[in-house]
Amino acid sequence: MKQAHEIVRSVKLIKIGDDSSNKSGQTNKFWQAKIIGNILIATWGPNGTPGRTQQYVLDNIYAARNKIRETVQSKLKKNYKMVYSF
Repeated sequence: MKQAHEIVRSVKLIKIGDDSSNKSGQTNKFWQAKIIGNILIATWGPNGTPGRTQQYVLDNIYAARNKIRETVQSKLKKNYKMVYSF
């Protein structure tokens, strides 16, 4: 697994298990992102679905990489697990 300080161009995280904020008490969701130039494309939702996608146009590729890095760190603190990162 890559460390949070490494440069990431594509990443996927999943969260499966208990979630007290969910009505059923369970969660099964994903968050993934990729960078194309200075555009960050993030997709999230329940596992097994296409999810919801949003594009963020940032000042440059470095800003896009920083945005992914910050979001990954936040998700890992919320018990998401890294599936891949490259």
